[in-house]
Amino acid sequence: GSRVIAECLSTSALSSAILKAEEDRTDISADAALRLHEQAKTHAAERVTGEMREKLAAEQRSSEEARKVHTEVVQGSAWNTNSWHWEERPRTEWAHAWLKKELRDLSVALLGGLASVSFSKVQVSGDATISIRKGRPIVLFQLDFHCDWTIGEEIVGVGEGCGLIRVSDFTSEEGPEGASISIETSPSSGKRAKKPPPQLIAALRRETLPEMRQVLLRFMQALKAQLPE
Repeated sequence: GSRVIAECLSTSALSSAILKAEEDRTDISADAALRLHEQAKTHAAERVTGEMREKLAAEQRSSEEARKVHTEVVQGSAWNTNSWHWEERPRTEWAHAWLKKELRDLSVALLGGLASVSFSKVQVSGDATISIRKGRPIVLFQLDFHCDWTIGEEIVGVGEGCGLIRVSDFTSEEGPEGASISIETSPSSGKRAKKPPPQLIAALRRETLPEMRQVLLRFMQALKAQLPE
């Protein structure tokens, strides 16, 4: 027996066995690493899929909210049984008055409150209506308006300015984001007439444009509130 053990130790059998065991251990490690890699890929895919589902759900909720006014049931006039027939209610005069008041009351701070811009001489054109057909409300409007803007300095030396702001293609189909808003500058009047400094104009565009779109959004909400209960 001892001689057989000695022969085994002196031959290549032991080396082969050791190499085979090492190869098996390497294969096991490789398999484990591969499994970990596959698991990481699966988790990453699940995370991306979950984020995509959340994004799609948010977009769906936003789309449903935007179409809500077209799907809710409203009541028409007494003569319009079940609100089945087409019934149109003009809201043009209301829309013009609402925009004029909202813009006259609007004041936007610039440069952290060093200056502010106000609006005046608001001119509105276009139409707005609320219609009912088969119990469904239909809000329709197409409006354009322009007004003067004036920058007054809260601290001497910041600068002043004036000009015109135009809003066009504000429609019920495109909403606030589809409206075109442009800001024009005019030379200030008086003996000390001068062009507003560039940083003031940049602040005007940066701060006024989002505020103006908020006004348009509030208009749409106020118009929808005109729907009959």
